[in-house]
Amino acid sequence: MKQLGLFHGSGGNGDVFWLPYLKNHFEAEGWEVINPDFPNSDKPLLAPWVSTAQESFVMNSETVLVGHSLGCPLIMSLLQRSDVKIDKAILVAGLYDNTRFDHPFLEEYDWEMIKKNCKQFVFIHSTNDPWDCDEQEADLAFGNLGGTKIIRENQGHFGSTTKKQEYPEFPLLIKLIED
Repeated sequence: MKQLGLFHGSGGNGDVFWLPYLKNHFEAEGWEVINPDFPNSDKPLLAPWVSTAQESFVMNSETVLVGHSLGCPLIMSLLQRSDVKIDKAILVAGLYDNTRFDHPFLEEYDWEMIKKNCKQFVFIHSTNDPWDCDEQEADLAFGNLGGTKIIRENQGHFGSTTKKQEYPEFPLLIKLIED
C-alpha cells in the first residue's frame, strides 16, 4: 500500500499549513497517511521526534516522506537509521548544515547511508526564506544525495505562523508525490 509520512517543523503540528491539504487528498486516493504531532514542538529534540516517527509507522518500499523545515532533518535522521529503502523524500525549506545552524536537532549525516535508503530526493527552497533555509541548504543536501532541486521565487518558508504566511495549499507537492 502507498504510504505518505508528513512531518511538520518546529512550533507546528500536523494541522498546519499545507499538511492537511496533502493528508485529505491522499487519503481520498486510498493512501495510508501518517501525520504525527511531534512532542515539545516549540523546543524540539531529535531523539523524541525520531521515536515518535518510528512508533507511528513502519516504512516500506512504497513510502513517500514529506518534511517541512525541521521535518527535513528528521527525515534525514530516519533514513540514516533505516534498513528499508523508501520510494521518495520531498524536503521543503529544510536545514541540514550543523556548522551554519546552531541547532541541537541537527547531526552529522552519513550521506551514503541516507542515499542508500531512498530512491529519489526532491529539495524545495525559496529565494527569500526568512530563516535562511535557502538554496545554500538545498545545495548541501543535493550535492550529497542528488535528486531534484527546485527553487521557487519569493515563497518565504512555505508556511510560517510567525511571519503570517498561511500557505494552505501546495499543488506542486501533489504532483511530485504522484510522479
